[in-house]
Amino acid sequence: MHNLNISSERKVSSFTNEFNELFPHLQLKLYYKSAAKTDHSKHAHLHREHFAEKPRDILSDCQEKKVEGILRFHSEMSVHIFRKLLENDFGIHSEIYHEAGKHQWSTLPVPSENPLFESNFETH
Repeated sequence: MHNLNISSERKVSSFTNEFNELFPHLQLKLYYKSAAKTDHSKHAHLHREHFAEKPRDILSDCQEKKVEGILRFHSEMSVHIFRKLLENDFGIHSEIYHEAGKHQWSTLPVPSENPLFESNFETH
């Protein structure tokens, strides 16, 4: 069983790095939360489509709900179930990518049915 601490002030990079240490051939990416309904700026509708990758980004930038706690999961869990746990329990939308070569990542997410521990990239 693995545990990841989710607190609103934790840096996104710290959280994703901890996941990536558990699964070195996977890369966890978190989306920014949706823009507030009162935000009428020109690009507000695109906010939810971008990954939180800036050094100063914290988990609250990604959380639709302000819930803190411990995310508990098994490496046999499917990618789909892991992402649903993050979304349903903590309001965090995510994608998981796999390594396509040395220091290169696939542009396509890992298939939802794959267990987290099965991270080998296969070309067709």
